[in-house]
Amino acid sequence: MDILKDYIKQNNNSEYDKDLPVGDEDRFEASYEAYRHKIRFKSSVKRRKKAFWKVALIPVAASFALIFIARLLLDPLMDDREPTGLTADQIYENYLEQVNIYTNDIIAMTERMSNEQTIFAMQTLKQITNENRPITDIIPESIPAEARASAVRLYTERNITALDEYKHLLTQMIE
Repeated sequence: MDILKDYIKQNNNSEYDKDLPVGDEDRFEASYEAYRHKIRFKSSVKRRKKAFWKVALIPVAASFALIFIARLLLDPLMDDREPTGLTADQIYENYLEQVNIYTNDIIAMTERMSNEQTIFAMQTLKQITNENRPITDIIPESIPAEARASAVRLYTERNITALDEYKHLLTQMIE
């Protein structure tokens, strides 16, 4: 190591530190500009060139096929709607029974609350379930029975979802 240090100290003024002769720099720049577009780094590995869409087509097609098959097989199991044979009045009666169940549950939850909180909770429940006229009386009789049942089903599902979320919120407040 000492020998290397001595060599570097002795040859500190080497040829590499000197400037290039006049004209060489211009010649190097001209040569670089002439061949700049030809300089490319190529890999030694041969690659087959395929379009991306050809490569991606098989996995995408397989994914769509799996989704289609899964929906085809699982769709009857995931169908949790009311039976289609119910009339609008029957759907509304089922809804009223569910509202009574939710109301009783919420009343039981409010027993552990203060008086003001109980009043507020019951007012909110009333806002969710309050109807001046039943939905079955509002829908005209001229609409086909299947369309009436569908409209009542949609209305009742929305209200039951709101009641369920409200009950969940009250449960979180109590805990």
